[in-house]
Order: sequence, then C-alpha cells, then structure tokens
Amino acid sequence: STMTRMEIQGAMRWMPTPGASRASDCGCGTGAWLHEGDCVECAEGLECLGMDEVLVAEGYASDGALSTFECHGNKRRCPGGPLGACAAGRSGLACAECEPGFEAAGDGTCVPCAGGSMVPLVLAALALVLGLWGMYHFISKYNRAKDALSMVMISTLFSLLVTATQHLGVFGTLDLDWAEPARTILSALSLINFDLDVLSVGCVVSFAPATRYLIKISCVVWVIVVMLTIHMLYVLIIYKGGFREHNAALFGSIGAMVFLFFTSMVTMAVAPFQCHPHPNGAKTVQSYPAVLCGESSDHGIM
Repeated sequence: STMTRMEIQGAMRWMPTPGASRASDCGCGTGAWLHEGDCVECAEGLECLGMDEVLVAEGYASDGALSTFECHGNKRRCPGGPLGACAAGRSGLACAECEPGFEAAGDGTCVPCAGGSMVPLVLAALALVLGLWGMYHFISKYNRAKDALSMVMISTLFSLLVTATQHLGVFGTLDLDWAEPARTILSALSLINFDLDVLSVGCVVSFAPATRYLIKISCVVWVIVVMLTIHMLYVLIIYKGGFREHNAALFGSIGAMVFLFFTSMVTMAVAPFQCHPHPNGAKTVQSYPAVLCGESSDHGIM
C-alpha cells in the first residue's frame, strides 16, 4: 500500500491507499517519520503528517534537522511550520536572536530599529548618574542625631520599594507566558536588574551572548566607578578638599548601593547556571536561549 494526499474536512492529509508501484511511493504513516530505513515515532515538537512530511509544532524551533528546541519564555517567537522557521526578524538557535538592525517586539517578532535608538540608553545613563548623586548627597548630609525620624522612614521605604521592584523583575525571568499588561510591566522593571536589552542596545551595537553577559556583569563595576567620580567631584567642589574626612560618605554610598542592588547582582551571577532542557536532550541558558549549556564556548566564558 501507499499514501495519497487527499482533502479531508477542508485540510490536505495523507491517507492510506492500495497499489504502490514505485519505491518512492512508500513512506511512513501519520505520527512517524523515516529514520535509517525504519519508521520511528514522531519526536516532541514535531508534527509528522505522513510520507515523511514533517512540520514543527507551535512553540518549538528546529535547526533545520529533525531536532527540536522548546521556545521557553515567549513562545510566540516560534510560530511553527517548516523546519527552521522562526518569527519575522528572528534567527539562530531556538529563534532566540534578532537579525542585525532589528529589535525584539512584544509579539515574539523582531522589528526594524526605529530612529533615535541611542535616546533610551542616554536617558538611562543620565538617570543613573543623577540617582547616584542623590544617594551620595543624602548620605553625606545625613546626621542620625539631628535628622527627623521622617527622613529615616523615607529612606527605609525607598529601599523597600527598590527591593520589591527587583523581585518583580526576577519574576519576569520565569518561564511563563505573561499576559498583558503584566508582560510590558515586567519587561520595563527588568531594567533595574541590568537587562540592557530593554534599552534596545542591540540597535546601537550587536554583541554575542557572552559579550552581553560580561557587559551586564561589568555594570556593577562601572556604577562603583561613577560613585567614586561623584565622590571626588563633590569633595573638591563642595568641601574644597579633605578626602580622608569624607571617606565615610563614599563607603556608605557604596554600601547602600550594594544593599539596594544585591538581588540584581545575585540574579546576574547565577544566570549561566540556570539551564532549560529541550526535547532533543540539549540544554540552553534560560536568560540566553541561544547559548548551549556545557557545549558552547559562550557558556564557558560565562
């Protein structure tokens, strides 16, 4: 017997029919595909329609062969269809990367970068500098013996607000398909966890996943450098010198910064160890789906 393509209830399907006259007319039935001369059960993430016609299921991606990766996180970047298919503007392992000159959109696709891609990055840098200056100014002027209790309450509430915001940003990294408006809110809050992709950095310059991770980790160092610069300028301009007398303000500011962003720093540090399994047996880093755990050079660098 063989199989013939027929229209069944408005859809074209392979149906068993008698009378195969050629070897090429023979193939595997629905739910199986030909592997080394034998018909084997269709793997997870694949749809075997019969006669070796194989499609990728929605929420999965293929590297072009009969090997599938589950698209953790935003499954809409993997619409399914022919082997190797990705959402518009995407490519790479598990459809995780945007094409050069594109940025991620909320619907799983990647869209061309709009003009003014540097603006979010510049505004974020200015906000960071102003925020660090405000922290240093508050700590340098703070006098526990003289200041009112209300100032202590305000600073405590602010630290709790920052900590809660970081926790919400961590929720955004969970393998869940958040509904709107939660998806947009969590994406915006991920900036406090040093997720630079929110600022469309990929539109300014394109980096490999390992380089993006190293830049993300180095943000902590750069923040300390900015705090040191603020301390030097503050002492020179406001106090006209006397670095040793005002070291307490510097140490207090760095300590407060480490306390406020401790959750973010821990989240960044453990990211390379959070790996997701896939139907083909491979594992990829949760935050960097294009990086194979234990197999790629990028993961070794991380």
